[in-house]
Amino acid sequence: MENNTAKPLDALIVGGGFAGTAAGVTLARAQRRVAIVDSGKPRNRFSAHAHGIMGRDGVNPMELLDQGRSEFASFGGEVIPGEVTALDKVGSANSAWKATTTDGQELLARQVLVATGITDELPDVPGLTELWGSRVFHCPYCHGYEVRGRDLAVIGGKNPGFTMHMVHLMRKWTDRVTFFTNGLSLDEADRALFEKRGVVLMDAPVSGVQPDPASDTGVLVSTSDPSSSDGSASTTRAFEACFTGPDFHPNDQLLLAARCESENGWVVRQPRGQTSVAGLWTAGNVTSSPDQVSQAMGTGVATAIAIDQFLLHEEMQQVRGQAHE
Repeated sequence: MENNTAKPLDALIVGGGFAGTAAGVTLARAQRRVAIVDSGKPRNRFSAHAHGIMGRDGVNPMELLDQGRSEFASFGGEVIPGEVTALDKVGSANSAWKATTTDGQELLARQVLVATGITDELPDVPGLTELWGSRVFHCPYCHGYEVRGRDLAVIGGKNPGFTMHMVHLMRKWTDRVTFFTNGLSLDEADRALFEKRGVVLMDAPVSGVQPDPASDTGVLVSTSDPSSSDGSASTTRAFEACFTGPDFHPNDQLLLAARCESENGWVVRQPRGQTSVAGLWTAGNVTSSPDQVSQAMGTGVATAIAIDQFLLHEEMQQVRGQAHE
């Protein structure tokens, strides 16, 4: 598809992860002129396997995404490497959006779908970032089955509500859960419930994690002893698997700059994917967290269908108007 700003695209998709690519495939198959601007940094690029995808369980997520992009291109879509730095309305309320990229390229589109996902902020524990996605995870529904029955560590320090709920969820897969609170505050009721459910609580600060050389999936969790004179005394224990609860930060700067309505820290997504600003749509983690790959693809497809039908409605209205001239 030739990139021509003189003739607006039917739809521009900002973000080429699973939600954005699935939307792109659907719109391209619907014979729409559509392009995806993507930075090449999907959220699950750190993971070797994706689960819960019917018929493709355990697939490498980057390989699956590459296949999706190849399909998108085969149906006439175009992937433009880069990032969109600004979205501006051009002309009247029903005219196009202008997207400006990092390299100064300007793209016009009748409708824009923002699928820029979220950024995971991990607890400040040395070694955690390096093991993220390979030996340290956050989603029980994505990785719980693979660690069933194993000796499991959960490291706190961020997102208290999500983290504590995840600890209780993990008890469905294993009865050997150690929860390193790592600065999270638990009241007496929380502690009593964890103890009744057989969760071992460790309040000593986590000083670091590293791969367990004796295991392909295990980690070594080290804790410091705050009662020692210099705080240097530590204990290290091996676990067969490790989870943590990150803070979820939606990459919604473009939507907020366009004055989309937000609530409780998230841009409001209407049932069909619209935002409060006409012509701007969302799909995936940028307005919904946390989503699995299959959920992200589903919302992308559903939103793409809504966009296509919205465009058709506009076109029919235009034809009706011409017929009455």
